[in-house]
Amino acid sequence: MSFAVKSQQFEGPLDLLLSMIEGEKLNITTVSLAKIAEDFLKYVQEAKLPPEEVADFLLVASKLLLIKSQALFPNLEVEDDGVPLEAQLKILKLYHDASRQIEAIIKQGNFVYFREKMPVERVFRPPQKVTVNVLHETFLAVIKALEPLVRIPKKIVLKAISIGERIDRLKAMIVEKAMMSFKHFVGSSKEKTEIIVSFLALLELCKQRIVEVKQEKLFHDIMIEHKR
Repeated sequence: MSFAVKSQQFEGPLDLLLSMIEGEKLNITTVSLAKIAEDFLKYVQEAKLPPEEVADFLLVASKLLLIKSQALFPNLEVEDDGVPLEAQLKILKLYHDASRQIEAIIKQGNFVYFREKMPVERVFRPPQKVTVNVLHETFLAVIKALEPLVRIPKKIVLKAISIGERIDRLKAMIVEKAMMSFKHFVGSSKEKTEIIVSFLALLELCKQRIVEVKQEKLFHDIMIEHKR
């Protein structure tokens, strides 16, 4: 604190005055606190002191006022916080330093605000060079590059689907006749597809052990017999 006290009894810094009074080197009753306060107000008006220096003065002055009150009124009971002035001034300085740092940060204006992560909607964004025309041409080129599909004749599809019917038909005929030839089962059909499907039906019934087959010679007719 740069403010100095000037009186007949003492001349020097205010905190030094307090130290001397607390050390009983100077009688508090001989010091005019009103004169000190008046001088300080003039000093404030002329020097335009910062708030922290005014706070320092108020702290020291209040301590002096408390000591003088106790000296003038010995029976006055006053609660003492037990904290030395030096420690109080150090604490006050910490607050002053912190306030200066906060003020400097505010003046810089470098503020960062955090918020919760916003949900991001997944959207397909193709490269800028990929246009609708490019996609269309690429699609046509891929189709053209594919091998031609093999189209199954309609007759084959129909017979392949009706193999179950041929199995049921063979079951019914063999139960009725007990024994018959494969030619009789096929009938007058000359379609290779129908003959193949009928033969597959015969093999399936053999596998299920529903019928037995016999063939006397190679390429001779196959005899079908119901297995009992």
